[in-house]
Amino acid sequence: MILVLFIGISFQALAGSLTIIGTPGPELSDHDVLAIKRLSLSEGERPWLFNGVRGQYGLSQFVRVFCSPTERTKMVRRGPLVHISRRRSEGQSDEWTPWSLSGSEIYAQVKLDGREFDDVKDTEDPNRPFSVKGEFSNQALVAIVALVRSSPTYVAPGSRPVEGEISLQVNGKLPIWYIHRKKGNTVEVNLLDGPSRGQTLHLKLAQGKWTVSRVGSWVS
Repeated sequence: MILVLFIGISFQALAGSLTIIGTPGPELSDHDVLAIKRLSLSEGERPWLFNGVRGQYGLSQFVRVFCSPTERTKMVRRGPLVHISRRRSEGQSDEWTPWSLSGSEIYAQVKLDGREFDDVKDTEDPNRPFSVKGEFSNQALVAIVALVRSSPTYVAPGSRPVEGEISLQVNGKLPIWYIHRKKGNTVEVNLLDGPSRGQTLHLKLAQGKWTVSRVGSWVS
């Protein structure tokens, strides 16, 4: 009886306050959540958000684990993003390999006005955090996210601002998947429109202002 009570208390302590979003989310059992949390805690990180992603043909599952922030201001916070995954056991369609660590990176989050950082409702919520690669000041992140969320229109170079111009609208309501710094002053931003597609933006910094230099789409 004492042992059962102790296990129950330990599970509740590990479970804590946690939001789970994404495709495998509803399929995660209490034991899955506990195993993923333990892996995160083994790296010294306490998670607050799980973002589940189902692999191709349902043969694998991936969980992006957003851990407690290590830096925080009024508008921006950053922290470790841990990748945890598992695959179906070979020859066993209903069995999975144990969860294991598969990598880590850094995330950032620029909260929406009137929302709290921890208020992430689902995968389509633009208030969700995103991965970051490269050096960005908090001011730069706020400016980039503000530009994206304003849904700017991109006009292709050389096209006329009259009939026949080539223009594309950025969908600023989509959540940001990542912001990566490329060569020079170029930044790539991926927006998520469903589990396997979205928009790709290239931004450039000129005279202290970020502008859209290219808009495309991606499918995985």
